[in-house]
Amino acid sequence: MDINYTNRVFAIQNTLDRIGELSLLDKGWFDSDHGEFINITAVCNAKYLLTQLILDYPSLPAPRVYPTPEGGLQAEWTIKDTWALEVVFSHSGIISNFEATNVVTGENREYEIGFTALHAISRNMPYFLSSLS
Repeated sequence: MDINYTNRVFAIQNTLDRIGELSLLDKGWFDSDHGEFINITAVCNAKYLLTQLILDYPSLPAPRVYPTPEGGLQAEWTIKDTWALEVVFSHSGIISNFEATNVVTGENREYEIGFTALHAISRNMPYFLSSLS
């Protein structure tokens, strides 16, 4: 289902607000002993990439964004009610994981990605989405 421009604007704002909330987490947020501050590079890279994906791919639902105990961020989508897509921004801001899991069959597709991958993910999203049949 395509979302119109207004919905994309709201999706971007909600995503950026969520990232902003997570960036304010105190050390120890996970269980008082674990849970690092969210790294500013992870915040900036997540804001950039997730905004770009929402703008460029209106059929992609807005992501759900969560903190990682190591101080990074994780974005998740459900695609076609079958695939769970996940992008992890490590504490250093590098995209450490880009993975799709078929929630019906358990099939897992993991893409190894490095620092320069922000543009690569955005450019290759049609390929990634079309491969999730």
